[in-house]
Amino acid sequence: MHRLAVLACLAACGRFGFGDDTSSTGDDGGSRGDAADALVPTGPIGPRWIAKFTNDGSSTVVGRNGEVAILSRFNATFNADPAIALLAQGYISTAFVRYDATGAPLYSTVLDSDGFCDMRAAVLDGDVIYATGLTQGTQAIPAYGACSIATNRQDPVAIRIDSQNNQSVVAHWTAGGGNAQAWYLALMPDHTLTISGIYSSGLMIGPYMMPTGVTDPSYWIARTTTTTATDAAWARGFTASVEIHSGPVASDGDDVCVMGAHSGSTNVFGSALSYVGNYDAWVARVDGSGTARFVRAFGSPGLEASFEDGTLLALPDGGCLAALRSTGDITLDTGTYPVSQGDGLLVRFAQDGTVTHARRFSTEPAMTFVGTRLIAAYDQGGDAHIVEVDLQGGADHELAVIGGSGTQTPFEVAAIGPDAVAVTVTTNGALSFGATSFDTGATTMRAVAVLGI
Repeated sequence: MHRLAVLACLAACGRFGFGDDTSSTGDDGGSRGDAADALVPTGPIGPRWIAKFTNDGSSTVVGRNGEVAILSRFNATFNADPAIALLAQGYISTAFVRYDATGAPLYSTVLDSDGFCDMRAAVLDGDVIYATGLTQGTQAIPAYGACSIATNRQDPVAIRIDSQNNQSVVAHWTAGGGNAQAWYLALMPDHTLTISGIYSSGLMIGPYMMPTGVTDPSYWIARTTTTTATDAAWARGFTASVEIHSGPVASDGDDVCVMGAHSGSTNVFGSALSYVGNYDAWVARVDGSGTARFVRAFGSPGLEASFEDGTLLALPDGGCLAALRSTGDITLDTGTYPVSQGDGLLVRFAQDGTVTHARRFSTEPAMTFVGTRLIAAYDQGGDAHIVEVDLQGGADHELAVIGGSGTQTPFEVAAIGPDAVAVTVTTNGALSFGATSFDTGATTMRAVAVLGI
């Protein structure tokens, strides 16, 4: 058995689902949290618990009712607090761990193949988790789970994990001529997914053939159906003589906000992207059929790359809220925001793509909404500061610090109830959070912390 869950009671102790609420309304792909839990307190204000875990590049966290699930890429061996140990069968695998509201583990396993099973992002739909990423293997091995699929190269895949931890494939599209990967996803009102990613030269998404890739990477985005994993409701692909990267996706109703990066002048969703220098960023608001409502490019002579980082939130007023790293002085409409104020940048776009608010942070902020409260985490002086952001220009309210003599860099923030967030940090050295402290020494790990707000 390749899953070595050291906690003997995992399969027998407690429920696996996120709370007693079985409502089908869940996480909306990064926009506004879970309305089904709006009146259900999940625990005390302040630091609740923190657990460190092995990570080899990417991880993601989702949750509700104060409970948390993490997915973390790893190679060979995975360890997480308390006393969870897992082994991989492939070159890159993904660990999956559920914790209850007190930080006690409920379940752990490996999403695996005999090659690559690399889950990059996840969303929550009630008690169901959808994860997306890439799969590659020489053969399908049922004992390894739904991610074990025989492929010729890396293919985009999305996997459904229900409240009893059963796995099934909800999207699998075929790359041709080179690799293709899924990077981000958002949950739609009909329980389908909008997924974005990159491809090299060819990609078949249901009946839609993406244009032959000119430069690696090219960008794709698609919406799944509720019936067939190999089908798609619609799909778009964009390729050019410059790189076009995929960034975060977030939903609001049947719309999605999408973000990406480009290394030169190009076109996405029928709009020309201006280019300033290095990697610039772009943001679009797209309707339920894949047609853009607005597209906006922005950049500086420095770096505004939003691939494999950045935060994007879809707003109910038709706009988008983007946070990313910006390493040069940047002008947005009538405002200029110098990098001397910090290389983190927050931009709010109205429904027509105009900038209605922007500001700098010391470093790139990770963000989420908890109801109408905007919660952010950013690195300042090697500590992760968690704050409530005032979008009206007032002072932020500090909620907690994940600190210590080591280095704590925020990676992701997720709403896990009406009164709590989960924050992941990359940690090296000594860390303290509330009454808990540990020291990873020279080893770099990731940790997930739960904070009552």
